[in-house]
Amino acid sequence: MAAASLSPALRLGCTASVVSTILAAVAKHGTIGLMRSMHSALTRQDIPVRINAIAPSWTATGMVMEQVFKKFGVYTQSSDVVARAAAMLMADESRSGHLIHVDRGVYKEVDEAYLLPAFDSLMHKDTANEDDTFWRVAEAYAEASKQNAQAAA
Repeated sequence: MAAASLSPALRLGCTASVVSTILAAVAKHGTIGLMRSMHSALTRQDIPVRINAIAPSWTATGMVMEQVFKKFGVYTQSSDVVARAAAMLMADESRSGHLIHVDRGVYKEVDEAYLLPAFDSLMHKDTANEDDTFWRVAEAYAEASKQNAQAAA
């Protein structure tokens, strides 16, 4: 059925649902990006603060109603499974900059398990490390800005 043939109220409901889904995805990706950027900055400056993130699968909460998901045969985990992942990250001092995917009590570090092997297979052997390049460029911009300010004074 085309959206144009739906009633205005139903079209609005569909649009609101799509927009809220998009906003939720943007917020999740922003949170992961914030964690990764903060980890990089903290590590670079030798600040002894650990930062990690948890990416749980469907978890029965106020936003994820278990009874609705059961209608579609989709498993939802209890929130205590996710809480255990948070406790594990807090207790294990070797973990910093980790993104942990949680599904049915199975905890996987996303970058080490999936993304870094894929990234390494894509990168040319002569490609510079992007984090190092970013920080070198940021420092160069800061120095240039400082020199420009001194020249203008």
